[in-house]
Amino acid sequence: MRPRPKDSVALLLLCALPLPRARGETLSLSDCLARAREQSIPAVRAALEEGAARASLRSARGVERPQLRFRGQLLRSDDASTNLPDDNNATLILEQSLNPLSPDWVRARQSAAQARAAALARAETDADVALEIKSLYFSILKDSDAVASLDQVSGQLRGLLDTVLPKFSIGRVPAFDPVKVRLALADLSRQRGLTRARLDARRRTLASAVGLQDASGLVLAPVAGSRARPPGDLSAEVLQGDPTLAALGQETRAARLGATAAARARWPDLIGGLEYGYADYATSGMTRGWAARLGLRVPLYDGGQISARTDRARAEVRLARARVEERRQFLLARLARVRGEARTHRGDQQVLAALLPQVRQAALAEVKRYRLGAAGVLEATDALNLWLNALLQERAAYYSYLTDLATLERLTGGRYTAAYDR
Repeated sequence: MRPRPKDSVALLLLCALPLPRARGETLSLSDCLARAREQSIPAVRAALEEGAARASLRSARGVERPQLRFRGQLLRSDDASTNLPDDNNATLILEQSLNPLSPDWVRARQSAAQARAAALARAETDADVALEIKSLYFSILKDSDAVASLDQVSGQLRGLLDTVLPKFSIGRVPAFDPVKVRLALADLSRQRGLTRARLDARRRTLASAVGLQDASGLVLAPVAGSRARPPGDLSAEVLQGDPTLAALGQETRAARLGATAAARARWPDLIGGLEYGYADYATSGMTRGWAARLGLRVPLYDGGQISARTDRARAEVRLARARVEERRQFLLARLARVRGEARTHRGDQQVLAALLPQVRQAALAEVKRYRLGAAGVLEATDALNLWLNALLQERAAYYSYLTDLATLERLTGGRYTAAYDR
């Protein structure tokens, strides 16, 4: 069973070569994807595995071609009369398996299926890398927007505190008011610190993935989610385009051929040969000649080895078919879930985006009412927190929707595509 690297961002994001510094360049999502395909360890490993599978295929196909070899022997003895007619020889030998149904010929077809599976596994790895890069890219943009929203609301709270403190100093507001505003500022500062730490970690991870040593100058271009529309039914596209399912299908074909080859090990095998060269009892009398032969090779008793290998190969076929069915069921269930989540996230984002101007206006109006003495500090801080939550939730829904679209691209093997770059 071939190893399948997935479900781990850590696998994607190492680079074996010295990395250049970012130097403040702006990278789009397309730039990051192109760089990651060249830098990620899983992509390099998949390419090496594909090359090894192709080399094995070339080796296995050798049975389909005649084999040419040289045989030479020189014998010296005190009594040449005891020598055999070919004890001294120099011969070219050409051999060929004449039975295209022999296990060796079937194994050549098995190696071809394994090579195709390795090529599909490389496409699978590239798709996994692309999904992880997109998810990471969107997470960084989401955290960046969250920091900006926290700064925006914190500015309003600091302005509110500047209003509260003079009133408190002359006894016009209770001591609770400045305490409440300071606690709200402390809470936002804590959220900002945690978000910033998460953002810095993700930026470093992305910088490593795209081949940059220093993430401090990394700038990501915004994405145009308005161009990415929710898809319709993609069941056919998923079942036909998922590279993992296609690779498993080729592995199943290879397993079937392996079982066939194991069972045919009991079949007779015909070997044809042609010899041309010199031979004699002694080197002084060597004469030129040729010989053609046809050989039959039949296994009679092997202690149960062929039966054991056949049973194992058939078990591998059943296991491969089970993996195909398991992947198929997973794809359909995952597709239904992701499509539902995409619709939900897009609906949430549209509702929140439409409400944001009203929420902002209401929050600023409540702050103004507090300054005029028409509202309490709880109403003002709650209104600002409501505005902040709307900002954060709208951005979270927006980037979650884009991540859903990226997941659909992965599940369909690129048959469904969404446009992100501006």
